[in-house]
Amino acid sequence: AVVSTQSTGDEVKTAGPTEEQRQTLEEWRAKKEPGTKEKSDDKERTILHIDDPLDYQGRSFMVAPKDNETNLYSEDPPAKCFMPKKLLHTWDAHNKGVAKVVLFPKSGHLLLSC
Repeated sequence: AVVSTQSTGDEVKTAGPTEEQRQTLEEWRAKKEPGTKEKSDDKERTILHIDDPLDYQGRSFMVAPKDNETNLYSEDPPAKCFMPKKLLHTWDAHNKGVAKVVLFPKSGHLLLSC
């Protein structure tokens, strides 16, 4: 990145990579950009870790449950919230490190991980 600062008068000071550094960067870009092919492990993929994507009534797992007393689509937090007292479940689906775990948007009834 080139940084320019202007002081009093017409003097302009510029900082950037040297010619040798620019040449090295251009060589690196030339190697990386034209012939890059993704490895089969680097491609995005989705794995569904359940046997059947539909329940006994034919509803998809993507539909947020509506049979409990908590409204999952509400913007307000629930009136009662407690820290867990014991471990309920352990997920072991990833065979490599997990970079991010987020709740499903709006309802939060599913965990999405990558």
